[in-house]
Amino acid sequence: MAIAAWRSGREGDESNLQALDELARLYEKAGQLEGLVEALTDKSHVIDDNVQRAALYLRIGTLKAGPLADLDGAAAAFREALDLQPEDGVALAAWPTSRKGAATTQRSRRRCCGSCLP
Repeated sequence: MAIAAWRSGREGDESNLQALDELARLYEKAGQLEGLVEALTDKSHVIDDNVQRAALYLRIGTLKAGPLADLDGAAAAFREALDLQPEDGVALAAWPTSRKGAATTQRSRRRCCGSCLP
């Protein structure tokens, strides 16, 4: 019920950071990780600070790589973080490991980052 109220509160004001923060908190508390990722993604489109945006994309990538089991989505999120903060190695360190082994992970990294890796 609270989620619905905050969602309707965003109507007409998609850049309402208070609503996005509250939605993220409620989704996380409820274990609705897809909703959490949606709220974090929406917030990343609203804020201007690249450090904060990169942190959001790292969190999104971590959620997608882990409990949501979306390695392609995780790779895209980590790529966004690297685009915003190329000198920060956290995104590469946080890269998802594949259950299929290191070779698959390396291929995924190269597909995402191209020249970022040797």
